[in-house]
Amino acid sequence: MTLPKYLINKIPLGIILLVFVFFKLQDISLPYFWDELGVYAPGALKMIDNQSIGVLPINLEPEYSRGHPLFFVFSQAVWMNIFGQSVVSGHSFSILLGVLTLIATYFTSNNLFDKRTALFATTLLAVQPIFYALAGLILPEMMLALFVLLSVWAIIRQRWFLFFILSSVAIMIKESAIVLPALAAMVVFADAFKSEKFFSLQNTIKMFFALGSLLVFGIFLLIQKEQNGWYFFPLHINLMEHSAINTYYKVKQICDEVFYRQGRIYLSLLLFILPVFFYLKNRNFSNIEKRSYFIVGLFFLLCLAFAALNFYLMRYMLLMIPLIVIMAVHELIKVSDLLGNRKKWLLIAAPASIGIAIAAIYTMDSTKNGGYLGDADMSYKHVIIVEQQAISWVEQQPWATEKIGANFPIFQGIRDVRNGYLSKHPIIYSENAIDTVKYGVFFQLFPNDAYLFVDRKHKIIKEFTGVVGSVKVLEFEKTNS
Repeated sequence: MTLPKYLINKIPLGIILLVFVFFKLQDISLPYFWDELGVYAPGALKMIDNQSIGVLPINLEPEYSRGHPLFFVFSQAVWMNIFGQSVVSGHSFSILLGVLTLIATYFTSNNLFDKRTALFATTLLAVQPIFYALAGLILPEMMLALFVLLSVWAIIRQRWFLFFILSSVAIMIKESAIVLPALAAMVVFADAFKSEKFFSLQNTIKMFFALGSLLVFGIFLLIQKEQNGWYFFPLHINLMEHSAINTYYKVKQICDEVFYRQGRIYLSLLLFILPVFFYLKNRNFSNIEKRSYFIVGLFFLLCLAFAALNFYLMRYMLLMIPLIVIMAVHELIKVSDLLGNRKKWLLIAAPASIGIAIAAIYTMDSTKNGGYLGDADMSYKHVIIVEQQAISWVEQQPWATEKIGANFPIFQGIRDVRNGYLSKHPIIYSENAIDTVKYGVFFQLFPNDAYLFVDRKHKIIKEFTGVVGSVKVLEFEKTNS
């Protein structure tokens, strides 16, 4: 029996996905880490426990929602309600989102350019440390990257109703997707200006679909005001950046982390230098190439502006990475065709792609180079390991049935067996009233970090030190009270 041609053409993609899933399964049973431990996994479990699975603000208390739209937590809760509430179930959804993003990358690259770009771009995205790490964590950035990628593709291809659907989902995953309607409106305006039919009915309809996701987000905010009493989470308002000098340094940091770190310097060189090379060589760009460069470039600028004015973590920029890879690989394919003709392109593109992949894989764990990027690469595993060791030891102590003191993330690890750290039952803890307990377990990310915020005499009875982070088990002196 002969396979259909369209299936044969997808065999390389299938191999990439199988290899990717094989390696991700190695970490599927790891306990939850940091924000997935403190907010997103507990948020999904809360929805299940309270039988309140939904996307409205009232479906999840602000301690866990932080005022964000709830489509991601809702989706995670639905998945875990069907397939179980273990860390394996939770992380399997994360891996699925990573696989879907790789498939979307292949589809987008193939649709805009060709199969060669699709194959190499998908491969290089799979080994990007930030992508690889987030494909195994319960965080909204992977789902956001998936819908952002498809939304940008819809803008390039002028599928405006589809863009409205995709961007509405994206903005209900996280507010940072607000760059999408801004991008779409600019593109519609530019297209209308070029066509000299600015006020036509067709352009009016396009603009409605371009900005339609803002209406969806606005309705969410009105409901949030009614149900929670505020539009935006009050604690997050204070995190917005108002200093010009701080904004400048944040832009530098973002550019460094997006375009330079984790071996992406080589992708960036392809992305920014080769178009100039082709221009000087008088090589024509196709209409779809011109449109893609313009829209993706504008998208990058909007993402940088939004990130610079708000609270920023490196993982927030995952939404840019697939497009960086796609555009850079396309440039590599073009120069390969130019230098070696279409029959010899592989002799140039393949070694270059392998080199870029090796550079990315080499930076998969930043602790090997003396750094620590948390959930932006696989260095987060070291924190989990030291927490596991400490909590497992505490479980064996006779005083584990008493109330103990704990800080974040220890208290999140011991409050619910479903978080993956406990083998028995939850341990009662006090996060604030440390003066009332005899024992305490405190995490310290870096050696100079404070871990105890009360002035109470104590001795360290056990210490666990990892590649990153340490946990101190304390015995407090008895108070006079």
